Amino acid sequence: MHSEKGIDDFATMISKSAKEFMEFSRQKAKDAQSRELPAILRNEQTK
Repeated sequence: MHSEKGIDDFATMISKSAKEFMEFSRQKAKDAQSRELPAILRNEQTK
């Protein structure tokens, strides 16, 4: 669950600039993909 402050900060960031939000969103997606890739590769290995 997200904190109320985190949600407020997110809403403020979105309202500031669409370009900044898109860059933030892209970076978050890249970070998530880099976290998930090792887990996916480990789970797909055959024994």
